Amino acid sequence: MVASVYMRGVRHGFISTTLLSQVDASIGGKTGVNLGEYKNIIGTFRQPEFVLCDHAMLATLPESEMKSGLGELFKHAVIRDRNLFFDISALAGQAMARDPEVLGDLIRRAVRIKAGVVRHDPFEKGPRRLLNFGHTFGHPLETHYKIPHGVAVAQGMIIAAELSVWMGEMANPELKLLEGALEKAGLLTAYLLPSGVTGMISRDKKSESGSVNFVLLRSVGRAVIKRISVTELQAFVNYYNEKESQSQ
Repeated sequence: MVASVYMRGVRHGFISTTLLSQVDASIGGKTGVNLGEYKNIIGTFRQPEFVLCDHAMLATLPESEMKSGLGELFKHAVIRDRNLFFDISALAGQAMARDPEVLGDLIRRAVRIKAGVVRHDPFEKGPRRLLNFGHTFGHPLETHYKIPHGVAVAQGMIIAAELSVWMGEMANPELKLLEGALEKAGLLTAYLLPSGVTGMISRDKKSESGSVNFVLLRSVGRAVIKRISVTELQAFVNYYNEKESQSQ
């Protein structure tokens, strides 16, 4: 973000040293910083001159950071590529063990997905919103519970998938498929949505005129953007928290 405003913009590039950056954050030119409880609310769009993603740099990355990146890796597959989803599910252990062949292949495929979306919608006016899957619920969880970004996104994906079923967009077996894969990868912990989450979401940059642009699933590998009223959202939050409270 500094490179985009210093001297009205200077050239820059990214050398990505985390899995989260290699599969997501370094691709697409989005910049942002938080303001209070709002994630990335101040920022610009500024494309780098180059992005270097070398999976050898992940050799000393802490396991918690690898898990965080794995969450975003799953996200790309869940919105666009069902085959990649099954491959990540099967190879998550090898990816966490830093298998170079596995990591290289999965990172490359995730980058292709994000780069393809960004190329057609660089300023997030349409299809690029799909990349926010899991983030609308994930950001409040990340802020409230102080958990790594990608882990919060994984939990946010499950909640968004539950919302998809609740609204009749997706069949329950698809939710169970996603839930099983993320749980097996060690990405899920039960969290209640924090008090006031509906207000936080309705004041987010993705909200417009009393409704919210939400990324829902039709199936694993196929995401859609739907507008949801704040009233509907609050009803779902009440349903979700009541269900989770009873199961804990």
